[in-house]
Amino acid sequence: MEYVDGETLKDLIDREKIISNHDIVDYSIQIAQALNQAHSSNIIHRDIKPQNILMDKYGLLKVTDFGIARVSTNATITYTSSILGTVHYISPEQAKGKFVDEKSDLYSLGVVMYEMATGKVPFDADNSVGIAVMHIQDEPESPIKLNENLSPRLNDIIMKLLEKDPQKKI
Repeated sequence: MEYVDGETLKDLIDREKIISNHDIVDYSIQIAQALNQAHSSNIIHRDIKPQNILMDKYGLLKVTDFGIARVSTNATITYTSSILGTVHYISPEQAKGKFVDEKSDLYSLGVVMYEMATGKVPFDADNSVGIAVMHIQDEPESPIKLNENLSPRLNDIIMKLLEKDPQKKI
C-alpha cells in the first residue's frame, strides 16, 4: 500500500467547514476517477466517505479502505439483509440491504460532495437506524440553501447523485 503524507478529506472539511466550488469540483473528479477505475474492474467500494479519502500535500486524493469492497458480477453479488458501510454515507439500497452496484458508490460520492459544500451530511439523527431510514425516505435539503455561494450547477449534480431511485441517478 502506498503511503500518503497528508490528511483525510474529513480533516479538511472539519477544518475549513465549507470547501470552495473549485475544490469541490477538483476533489469530486478525482474521487469519481478512482471509482471509475474500481468499477471498470467490477469492484464496488461500498464505504465511500471523507475518512476514506486521503489528500497529499499537493491536493491529490487517494480513495482508501477497500475493506468491504466487493467484486461486482452476477455470480458473486448477492442480496443481503445486512447493512455494510458507514450509515451517514450509505445509499438507500444499502440501507435496505438490497443489491448494491456502482450507483451506490455514486450516491455516497453525492453525500461526500454535500458535506464538502455545506460542512454537514444530508441526514443526521440520534441513532443509526434513524439515519438509515432518512436515506430511504427523506429528501435532503438542497445544499445551496445551506451555502448560498454554491454554484447552482454543482447543487444540481449533488442532488442528482442523491437521487433515491438508482435508475434515476447519474
